[in-house]
Amino acid sequence: MADFGTRLLVFDTESTGLDTDNDRVVELAAVYFEARLYTSHRQMLVDPERPIPKEASDVHKITDDAVRGKPTFAAIADAFARHLDGRAVDGPPPVLVGYNGVGYDVPLLNAEFDRAGHPARIDPRRVVDPMIFVRYALRHLRHRSLTAVAEHFGIRLENAHRASADARATGEVLLTFVERGLIPDDVEQALAVQHRLEDILDDEFARFSYWLYVDRDDGALRLGAGKHCGTRLDDAQPDYLGYLLRTIPDLPDAVRAELEPRARR
Repeated sequence: MADFGTRLLVFDTESTGLDTDNDRVVELAAVYFEARLYTSHRQMLVDPERPIPKEASDVHKITDDAVRGKPTFAAIADAFARHLDGRAVDGPPPVLVGYNGVGYDVPLLNAEFDRAGHPARIDPRRVVDPMIFVRYALRHLRHRSLTAVAEHFGIRLENAHRASADARATGEVLLTFVERGLIPDDVEQALAVQHRLEDILDDEFARFSYWLYVDRDDGALRLGAGKHCGTRLDDAQPDYLGYLLRTIPDLPDAVRAELEPRARR
């Protein structure tokens, strides 16, 4: 059985936008950890073959000028695939890790592989995604971005929203979670727990969207958004609940059903 002391490959992308089917990679990074220590990284700017929208450049600071003349994804697809399957280091496939990798980076990269006509695909069921554990175990945090979580645990993250910096911080977050018992140290067990948590989170979101969540210990409902995120619903001020009911027209029915009687107290 493999634990997280084995070789980890943490990957991260920056892109032209949030549409994983149609947006394009502008930066790609792969960071290696071995024996629970950062060892090396690869990072490359990528020509997306289209203009980078200003709103995307405002986040990651990568401009059209920066990627002009850089290789396209098709040109680097095989080199990246060799890291994914272990050929780049002449070893077995590494454990793949990505923060929001399951929901974002994996489908984005698989769409790029498809456009490039390359056979490689990343199986999202084999990617350890610390964000899923954050969304479950640290649901009370108002912000659960990589930057916010790294700050919460005192993990250094310089140059946030650049691929190699984000990937290295993701590896540090993962290993911190393993050390604290939030993620099992056995990789297969961690993946099994992750899949179970995905189902729980999907069911919870379908019922409450992001407005409420079920306490992970005692089953009580808690506020899931806004300045009172994490507050037990029974302890929330009625005036605040009334404010939500008046000002948020698209609250799910299940949320309204929980808020209305408490707002009348």
